[in-house]
Amino acid sequence: MKTDEGQHLSFLVTRREMRDRDVQPFFEDYPEITVLLAALLAMGCGSEPEAEPATGPCWGPGCVETVSESPENPSLVVFAVMDTVRAASLSMCGYGRPTSPFLQSMVDAGAAWSCRAQTPSSWTVPSHASFFTGKNVFEHNSHRRGESILPLASEWETLAERFSGRGYDTVCISANSFVSEGSGLTQGCDFIRKGLRKLRGDEVVSQLGEVLEGRTHTDRPLFVFLNFYEAHTPWQPVPAGVEWLESRELLENDTAKRWDFVLGKMGDREAQEYIEHIGDLYDYGVFLEDRYLGEAFELLNERGLMAGGVRFVVTSDHGELLGEHGLLNHGKTLHEPITRVPLVYWEKPTRGEVHFPESPFSAISSYYLVLEGRYVPVPAMAVDLPFPYWAKHTGGKVGNETWFARWEGSRKTIWKDGQAQRIDLDADPDESDARLVDTPLPVEFQGIVSVEKPESEPTPPEMLEMLKALGYAE
Repeated sequence: MKTDEGQHLSFLVTRREMRDRDVQPFFEDYPEITVLLAALLAMGCGSEPEAEPATGPCWGPGCVETVSESPENPSLVVFAVMDTVRAASLSMCGYGRPTSPFLQSMVDAGAAWSCRAQTPSSWTVPSHASFFTGKNVFEHNSHRRGESILPLASEWETLAERFSGRGYDTVCISANSFVSEGSGLTQGCDFIRKGLRKLRGDEVVSQLGEVLEGRTHTDRPLFVFLNFYEAHTPWQPVPAGVEWLESRELLENDTAKRWDFVLGKMGDREAQEYIEHIGDLYDYGVFLEDRYLGEAFELLNERGLMAGGVRFVVTSDHGELLGEHGLLNHGKTLHEPITRVPLVYWEKPTRGEVHFPESPFSAISSYYLVLEGRYVPVPAMAVDLPFPYWAKHTGGKVGNETWFARWEGSRKTIWKDGQAQRIDLDADPDESDARLVDTPLPVEFQGIVSVEKPESEPTPPEMLEMLKALGYAE
């Protein structure tokens, strides 16, 4: 069982409880024996030794039993995206709150990990398209186009298609409804999530269980993609009983408060209280994603699907702004709270050590970790196109700009509307001292701005509904 805090506990039946449960009827039929036992217990005979502290069941990657050697590919490959989870808010990355105990269990079990991966964009569709194809955004061109979306073109081969070609069953269950047929992101998936609304993490795990139960060819290897969404707005309230957080209700009129904060209409005290409140909601969402990821891991392990080898890769599609730079949410800038995410790789049996760079690198490397179990460097570059919804509600303060970013070691260069800025992330991790430089836009970026969504291909109605439901349009 699990408490609300997500800590796994074992509620074991003690010997005394077994005695009371199983032999009580016998005592009722023979009361004289009860008297005799009572006398013996009074003399100290038969008393139980001092109980040892109960420990919970073994949990996490460190508890997976030895698996058989798989000469080419493991029988189970899992790629999980923790939606909207920034590295700065993970205890695995040094954050002061215990937000990621399952990810920490992977690290403790020998996983390769980093908190300096950089996403290729600031929101779901372009980042997932890059993760699934191994290509940067300026190559696949799937992104927001005004009020609509340019889906991933069918010419691109996805991870699911690659694994299907290897004989794997492919399962894609995403709490984020953008990862769907309408966005082109589920090409190659044998099973795709049910429904267009967002799913709770427990529903993702439940659907995974149903799919596993219904498989007809259980001898086939399995590729699983999972997306968890609790860290994305709208968040869940924090219930009472979470030891490291006070209970928090959802805020009334939060959308209006968001615009007030960004536009500077809040007083200092109100703004501080607002950021503290949504920060708690966000941290709880990160914690829930970690917990449900752990539950999915346990489900796959309990079903025996790791016996033929397992590869597990976890990252995030983007982070979140929680007041940094006077901004909130994501999808409109390429500041570090948006782009810096975790990357975790764990495989059993191991196929050789994986080492991530100490300086920023592209999270698109997850593509090669999933497909081949090895780290392949990908140029760390990111794209973010204008966001009309935010531009409208902030009077053009944010949302009108086209952003490009490139990381070279700790040096980050940002291009915004023709101006280039450079930041030394080691010396200036908060990006408070960006300096103008005379550096032309890299040629790789120059083509994406001109790519428009064909008028003959209107955005499907379900995609428009998802845009509205997730706060990207109205």
